[in-house]
Amino acid sequence: PGRPGRPEGERRPGMRSPMGPFGEPGMRGPRGTRGPGGPGGCGGMDFGFSLASWIEGRYQSVQDQLDGKTEGTVLKMRGPGGGPQGGPGGFGPGMFLGPQLLTHLDQDQNHLVNLSEIKASWNRWETTWDSDKDNFLTEKELNQGLAQLFPMPDLGPMGPPAGFHPGMMLIQPLMKKADGQGKLHPAAAAQLWEEWFTTWDSDQSDTWTEQEIITGLNQVVGTPPGFGPPPGF
Repeated sequence: PGRPGRPEGERRPGMRSPMGPFGEPGMRGPRGTRGPGGPGGCGGMDFGFSLASWIEGRYQSVQDQLDGKTEGTVLKMRGPGGGPQGGPGGFGPGMFLGPQLLTHLDQDQNHLVNLSEIKASWNRWETTWDSDKDNFLTEKELNQGLAQLFPMPDLGPMGPPAGFHPGMMLIQPLMKKADGQGKLHPAAAAQLWEEWFTTWDSDQSDTWTEQEIITGLNQVVGTPPGFGPPPGF
């Protein structure tokens, strides 16, 4: 029997439907994303952000940095488990890039990455990406190489501009070590990866975990203003 004074089947304001936090599957929630069956949905949960919108914003931010219009945002690490946005794992680009980077670097598939694996992987990438074989990487060569490591998922009509891929977020941090002619020398790149390895290894175990990679990427790439999870995420 229904509650006295309330029509049968009526829910109190604020009660969640068994189908998801905003009622029926696919209904748009108050923060603008959708539940199951709709863009941005994740098991009926609404995280308050759209992957497509986030990528579009990040695309413009990367372009502005490459064009010299902005310097980007430098974020401080918070130690194990705390990324720039504070939530579990740290909301930011590391959530999307970190698992893929771990897969590419983890040669023995033990879910950890040591410095030898990083050096071996980068040396292999440099050789493959150096299309003119001059022993340097230009921004164009780096862009083309990173596009192979981090291919753009198919987001359909909601996707970002043509030519964008998630790996573009790493161009500006890597090219900071380029010389005055815009060429990234192997020694400079190796030094950068060593610096990242030391900085990101928050537990000083001489290995990277996936969490450390995510947090480290959030630090060096940064997050565009206005993009982030809802409070408490």
